[in-house]
Amino acid sequence: MTEANQLRELQRASWEDTSAGWERHYGWYVETVRPMIDWVCDVTALAPGKSVLDVACGTGQPALSAAQRVGPSGSVVAIDLAPSMVAATARRAKAMRLTNVEAREMDAEALDFPANRFDAVTFTTGIMFCADPVKAVAEIRRVLKSGGRYAIVVWDEPAKNPYLGVLNRAAGPVLNAPPPPPDSPGAFRFAQPGALERLVRAGGFTDVQVESLPMVFDFGSVENYLRIALDLRSGLKAKLNALSAEDSARFEALVREGAKDHMDEGRLRLRATVLCASGSA
Repeated sequence: MTEANQLRELQRASWEDTSAGWERHYGWYVETVRPMIDWVCDVTALAPGKSVLDVACGTGQPALSAAQRVGPSGSVVAIDLAPSMVAATARRAKAMRLTNVEAREMDAEALDFPANRFDAVTFTTGIMFCADPVKAVAEIRRVLKSGGRYAIVVWDEPAKNPYLGVLNRAAGPVLNAPPPPPDSPGAFRFAQPGALERLVRAGGFTDVQVESLPMVFDFGSVENYLRIALDLRSGLKAKLNALSAEDSARFEALVREGAKDHMDEGRLRLRATVLCASGSA
């Protein structure tokens, strides 16, 4: 098995393990990242009758919001590498009585569609984990119709993301985990200035605009933050669950210390910022 294939299988397994947590917190997630969902739907000019591909759909967003925008005369294909994520999206679409959504297991780097198939393609907070992200962008470019719109979203730099940073900084010393190389698959892979635009251009797009979108994630309490954040990161949760009672207490103390600067009128509110690249084919 090649290194790229090994990485894909690791990613598939990781998201499979995480899918239950993502499905459990679907309502919180949709409410919390609504600014990002709305931005993606707006910038891709979704309207009744449009055909949309949502790559790395997770448990259904922005695919299901896109389906509501394009209506019964439009269509959405939602794809993900993890079968459990695909199944969760299909269940949610059925519960919402959305008949214009097709959920399929598929690799972002090998889209099983003909060229010029879609009016719009969305890819939110997933391309950072691709074995070959340039190939993934090139595939998006291939399946877009001429003049079709795309939106690709990644996490902005760590300093703008206490949502991720508070947990990471607490886990690092307890797990003795050094930070990963900046160009390796991970949340901040394309966070450096210019990195996202270079990626999108390398994949074949010439029309590229990049915006930074700040959000606030309201967790209410540190306990709720730990419950949700770790449910969405099962790999880290498993490592923390294996710690001794002493190290577990140390980890929680570090999280509480890191959260102090983000308390607002007794509630824990953590900034989260994404970079959004968009344009047309």
